[in-house]
Formats: sequence, structure tokens, C-alpha cells
Amino acid sequence: MRRSAIVLIVTSLLALTSVRADAADREHQQIMAEIRMLQEQSQQLQLALSTLSDALKGLNTKIETQSETARRNAADQKLLVDNVADDVRVVREKVDDSAVRLNSLSQEVDALRQSVAARATAPPSQQGLTPIPITSPEGETPNPETDPAAPPYPETPTEPETTPDPETTETPSSETTPDTPITIEPAEETAEEPASTAIPPGASPSRMFDSAFADYASGQWTLAIAGFDSFLRTFPKSDLADNAQFLIGEAYSMDEKLTEAVDSYDKVIADYPDGDKVPDSLYKKGLALSLLDEPDRARDAFETVIEEHPESEAATLARQVLDGMNRRARQ
Repeated sequence: MRRSAIVLIVTSLLALTSVRADAADREHQQIMAEIRMLQEQSQQLQLALSTLSDALKGLNTKIETQSETARRNAADQKLLVDNVADDVRVVREKVDDSAVRLNSLSQEVDALRQSVAARATAPPSQQGLTPIPITSPEGETPNPETDPAAPPYPETPTEPETTPDPETTETPSSETTPDTPITIEPAEETAEEPASTAIPPGASPSRMFDSAFADYASGQWTLAIAGFDSFLRTFPKSDLADNAQFLIGEAYSMDEKLTEAVDSYDKVIADYPDGDKVPDSLYKKGLALSLLDEPDRARDAFETVIEEHPESEAATLARQVLDGMNRRARQ
């Protein structure tokens, strides 16, 4: 009985041991299978990480390329903006210069138009013109008393006796009697008198001014200056005196004699402080001083016209020129 029991126990133990061994073997196989799955997943994860790393490298390269392109474009844009700013500044300066020239030309055209209108409306006697008598076919002057068609002009005056010009008077020949007196003193005095101071008969302020302005309008600066000087000496109290002095400065400016132009503008300011040419004289003085490379004096002239005549057109132009000077000073 004991032997059978022992055999039974041993058999049972062997059976249990075999069962446990089979269970352990299955568990080991399952663990190995899970390990292989983890290894495969790890390999897939490494492959994905490698792919992602390559993608990131490519993205970084693109970002660097785009950044470099953006930097170059920004530099090009800055250069373009600077060039445009320079072009705008140059155009603005040219516009300012054109405005100055247009203003000067407008003043000259207005003065010329007024002169032409005054001449067109004035009667011949005020224009300093001598009526031309109308002659008949036979060469005789018609008499208004006997000929109804004769014009109502006065009779031709008898020519006054004139002193012979020493340049045209012939030297007395041997046939001249010694009793004939020859007087040359009055002729010499007349010859020594400057032509610019001689006042033609019937001369008027407007006629002398228009004659000088005609020389100015035709670009004959020296003749225009001489004509306006003669006008000022002859009619110093005329209403056109400040205009004449101002146009002397303009003629000097056009003739590129800027120092003389500044002096002429100063005379307008000093001699005619209540005249309407003071603002223009201050402004033109500033322009002439700028061309003479005297910016401080030019700035003073521009600031003076802005301060003393703020509503004038010259003040508006002076502000534009000062703005240009300030922009150039900041650059």
C-alpha cells in the first residue's frame, strides 16, 4: 500500500512538474514574441525619426534660403527707396526753381501787358508821338480851313534855329571873311553832355519807362539798366521808380552780375520801403545770395520776407526755398 501511495505521489509530482514546465515554456515564448514586437516597433520608430530628421533638415535649408532671399530683397528695397527719395528731392528742387522762374516771367509778362495796354489806350500826344501831316498828291500839305478832307492836325510848326553840331560843321575855307564870328563854346558844351541825361521833347515817365522795359524784354540788359537809371534820375518821385529800381536788379541777375543785383535790391528795400516791390526784392536778393554761396545772408533775406510780408507770393516761394535748404542741411 505504501509503495502504491509513493508511486502515486511521485507520478502526481511528475505530472505537476510537467504541467509547470509547459506553462513556463509557453510564457517564455509569449515574452519572446512580445520582445520581437517591441524590437520591430523600435525599428519603425527609428525609421520615422530618421525620416522626420531629414524633413527638418530640408525645411531648415529652405528657411535659410528664404531668409537670405528676404534679406537681399530688403536691402534692394532700401536702396530703391533711397534712390526714389533722392529723385523726389531733385524733382522738388527743380519744381521750386521752375516756380521761381515762372513767378519772375509772370511778373515780366504782367508789366509788359500793362505797358502795351497803356500805350494802346493813350492818345498820340501822351505817347510822345508827333502827328505826321498828310500831303496831297502834288506834295503840298492840305489846309484844314480850305480843304474839308484835311485832318484836324495843327499846322506844321516852323523849324527852330539850331546850333550847328561841331562834328558836322565844316571848317571855314579861305574864302570866309575874317569878320564872320565863329562861336563853338555852346556846341562843345552840348557835345560834352551825356546822351543819357538828355530829355527828349515831350518825354513822359511812362514813355521813358516803356523804352527801358522794351530793352529789358528783348534781353539787352546793359541798355535796360542805362534806361532805368536815366528814368530814376529824371523822375525820382514817379510811381514807377520802385519798379525801375527792381528791374535794374533783375537785369543784373539775368546778366549774371549777382553782386550788383543784390545792391539794386537793397536800394529798393531802403529807398522804397512802402512800395509793392519790397517782398519781391527780398526774395530775389535771397536767391542771388544763394548763387553767390552766402547761405546765411540768403536765409536772413528769406526769413525777413516771411516775417514782414507773410501773405505775399514772395513769402510763399521763400518758404519753399527754405524748406529745400533745411532738407539739404539735414542730409
